Amino acid sequence: MNRATSERETPKRAWSDDEWEAAIEEFARTPSVEAWGRLVTSLPEDDLYDRTRTAMQIAMRLGVDGDLLFRCSLRYGITPDTIELIERGQVDPETVAGRGRERGHVRGLWLGLAAQSAKARGDRVRTVEYLREAYASADALDSAPHSAARIREEADDELHELLDRAGIPRDPLDADESRAD
Repeated sequence: MNRATSERETPKRAWSDDEWEAAIEEFARTPSVEAWGRLVTSLPEDDLYDRTRTAMQIAMRLGVDGDLLFRCSLRYGITPDTIELIERGQVDPETVAGRGRERGHVRGLWLGLAAQSAKARGDRVRTVEYLREAYASADALDSAPHSAARIREEADDELHELLDRAGIPRDPLDADESRAD
């Protein structure tokens, strides 16, 4: 078996739009990280980003599980569609938080996104817990305030009160309020 056809490397091919959509529909019938990997690694480098985005959009439309799509994207490249899945609450917040706990250098980013997923699912307590954990991470000043600001924008009075009690700043993007107590 030559290198191009080994298990580790799928031969690259140019897909027509119709072929690509059909391949994603097939993936959606029996989705797995491995099947996603075979699809994505078959793409030429120049097509990777656009085709991955299209694949995510089609798979989402076909109802592929958000947690699975999240795990797929972690292996082959996060796109705005992945973030959208999280922000809509289609990925379990603990799945997202787990990624943050694995990745020390971007821990606050993933924990902030976990908070957004929890909020989208209506889980106020976990929203606050994940934000506090995001602020406590080393990279909090880079990412946690952005998640907190998004959550604050859509929060009702009860969630604002919980966030206040947790020490999450009212204006998280204001440099003077950038750290939770």
